[in-house]
Amino acid sequence: MDDNVFQVYVATTLFATSAVALISATKKRRRYWVKLWMARKHKSVFNNLLKEMCLEDRQRFYDYHRMSWENFSELLQVVSPFIKKQDTKMRKAVSPAQRLSITLRYLATGL
Repeated sequence: MDDNVFQVYVATTLFATSAVALISATKKRRRYWVKLWMARKHKSVFNNLLKEMCLEDRQRFYDYHRMSWENFSELLQVVSPFIKKQDTKMRKAVSPAQRLSITLRYLATGL
C-alpha cells in the first residue's frame, strides 16, 4: 500500500505543478485604461489638420467648420470656460478648441 500511496502522491504533485504552469503561461495580457493609440493623440491628424487650416488655408478652415477663423476664435473665447475639462494624472483632457471643432464639424455634416 505504501508504494501505491506514493505513486498517487507523485501523480497528484505532477498534476498540480503542470496545472500551475499552465495557468501562469496563459495569464491574461495586461490591459491599460488608456489605449496605446490614444496615448499618441498629440501626434494625431486632427491636431495637425486644425493647426494647418487656421494658419495656412483659411478657405479650407471655413469649408470644414462652416465658420470663419475669426468667428471660431470669438466663439471659442465665449464657450471655453464652459467646455474646458481638467487634466488628470491619468491623461490630458481634450482641449476646448478641439471640442468646439469636433462639435461644429458634427453639426455641419452630421458625421
